[in-house]
Amino acid sequence: MEKDFYLEKTLKDSNLCNLKESLLEIGLDSIMKDSLLKDIPVFSFINGLTKFGLNIKDRLFLKKILLFLFNIREVSEKERRKVIERIHREKKYRMNVGEKLIFILDKSDDLEKVDIIGNLFLKFLKKNISYDSFIRASGAINNVFLPDLHWFLELNPNTLYIVNEHANSLFACGILLIKVENRQMVNTEVSYEISEIGKLLLSICGKKK
Repeated sequence: MEKDFYLEKTLKDSNLCNLKESLLEIGLDSIMKDSLLKDIPVFSFINGLTKFGLNIKDRLFLKKILLFLFNIREVSEKERRKVIERIHREKKYRMNVGEKLIFILDKSDDLEKVDIIGNLFLKFLKKNISYDSFIRASGAINNVFLPDLHWFLELNPNTLYIVNEHANSLFACGILLIKVENRQMVNTEVSYEISEIGKLLLSICGKKK
């Protein structure tokens, strides 16, 4: 069966509360031998794949999954299952949650981004943000240049306008918007304001002011 099936089964049916942060720092072989993981479907599947050998990309992807799961370990199987099944009943989504998460995690080019996406999914599971907001915010995270994201997350949420070298990258991924009053002006310096997705990211991941 495919990875998205096992990831979704893991999200709905696995006890993740015993996942240890130390697992993120050790090698894959040690991860696969850890007794705490033997009952987690996605790792049972992965353990079978290791018999055939895994390349570097596969190993990095497994670390992404582990970090993502670590972020949501405090939410019970029952609550995860209830939230995910509610999403499945909404006809507007063309793929199931597990499949969508595989796409999102595969696109992440840094474990720090995966950590933020895991935190966003935790907020979704706790009903602090909508599924649509999770998808939009995850897309923005995956599309932004990491140093620009670092700079952005240091901002005060009440910042009214931005004009600097970070702004173009943040605008391109939807974290910033061109200020309305400047859109029709010529020969002026363009300034930016924080979008709703940007405000969401600051509220969840930004430096508290």
